Amino acid sequence: MLLTNCQARHVSPNDSVLLYNIALVQQKLATMILKDEKSNLKKVLIAVRDLELAHRYFTYLSQHGDRMKFDLAQAAAEAQQCSDLLSQAQYHVSRARKIDEEEKEIRRRQEEEMEAIKEKQRNET
Repeated sequence: MLLTNCQARHVSPNDSVLLYNIALVQQKLATMILKDEKSNLKKVLIAVRDLELAHRYFTYLSQHGDRMKFDLAQAAAEAQQCSDLLSQAQYHVSRARKIDEEEKEIRRRQEEEMEAIKEKQRNET
């Protein structure tokens, strides 16, 4: 859905309603990824970047949007929600980084164990 919105943005770059919808989708997807305890580091970093972009879009729209197309106060509220989520982003990045490091350590240990088993088999032959 986000890809479709972005493609539409290329067709109509000055459409503020489209920009609002893109920001809303980015915000919702980023929120889902950040709340998912199993999200990996790459996904979390992308979600934070998307959340920053949504924040910029909502802030811009709250100040320069067309009152006839959407509620500027709602755009400001969405910008504030993005800001609140961004203030918590460091926790999510740290959590994902810790999980990523733990997974790398587990893979490293497994590789060492496999090498030890292979070496033992070579020595027995």
